[in-house]
Amino acid sequence: MSVSLREARLGRQQSSLAAVCSWLLVLMLALCGGAAFAQSLTIGTPVNFGDENLQQSTTKQITFTAPIGGVTIQTISVVTQGVTGQDFTLVSAVTGSSASCSDATLYEPSQCIVTVAFTPQQIGLRLGALTITDSSNTIVNTVYLSGVGAGPQFVFQPTAYTAINSGNGLSFTAGTAIWDPNGNIIFTDLANNRILEESSTGIFSVLYSGIALTNTSGLALDGLGNLYISSGTDVYVLAPGASAVTILNTGGVTLRQPSGLALDTVGDLYIVDTLANTVYEISQNPSTGANVGQALTFTGTAGPLNGPTGLAIDANNEIYIADSGNKRIVEVPATTRVAARRWYPPGRSQRRAL
Repeated sequence: MSVSLREARLGRQQSSLAAVCSWLLVLMLALCGGAAFAQSLTIGTPVNFGDENLQQSTTKQITFTAPIGGVTIQTISVVTQGVTGQDFTLVSAVTGSSASCSDATLYEPSQCIVTVAFTPQQIGLRLGALTITDSSNTIVNTVYLSGVGAGPQFVFQPTAYTAINSGNGLSFTAGTAIWDPNGNIIFTDLANNRILEESSTGIFSVLYSGIALTNTSGLALDGLGNLYISSGTDVYVLAPGASAVTILNTGGVTLRQPSGLALDTVGDLYIVDTLANTVYEISQNPSTGANVGQALTFTGTAGPLNGPTGLAIDANNEIYIADSGNKRIVEVPATTRVAARRWYPPGRSQRRAL
């Protein structure tokens, strides 16, 4: 009987010790970087909604798992190239018990289930992003969104033309013009070194001025609404609402004359370098958030590029390059190019840590 009592006491002591150790382990992970590591994940697996008819809607659920040390979610937002309430919208963000994820602290194994709707407002490839911020308003996860708006194409018949308002002091424009989700046109005013924006009602405004532009300067707008501008030997980034640009970290790549810019469905930026006869891919390592730059090499009969000046990417991430020196358009299917790593292999689960 005494042996059984000692065993029972020993069992209780071991159980208590295990509980204390378990608690200490969680505390140590939280203090020594368990939660911080999870919050350092700045890129999540991208979500592709596929094709959807204009003004029709489809939804997808994205499940996030809380880290061991826990995380306090401040906000969850969904934008279409930096604009809310357009093609991609937030439907709901709830835990497994149907409580709101916003302004809530979640611990492992709690989950936050985010439902996003895709309702294309325009035809063609649409880009967006989902972001989650913590209690310090720091973005702890970014998920790039993509989809294709399907609908009838416009056919233009011969008619009288009308000159568009030239804007205030517009001198000379060249290169790519892009549209934002609100229907505004963004283009370069080269002689005045400005980026101009024309609203859908015909009102012109200066979006940015301050860097030297050339007739090969390219523009691109990502799912978060960041505007990329190529000029000189750099690519500049104008964040949504910002008045100053930053120089893009190209992840170890040295540019000579960047020109055309384009983004794929997972948020990677592609840069045509005219002098280097090269196309570079700039991506992000999902574990560290650091940019990684690498030159693309092509298999097949395309051969070397000669003074490329522009490029475009379709919904299947196939690249079309204006190979000006060779007087041709080079099509590079995603399956035949040897590129920088793909952080997001096809079929990867959409479950991820915050």
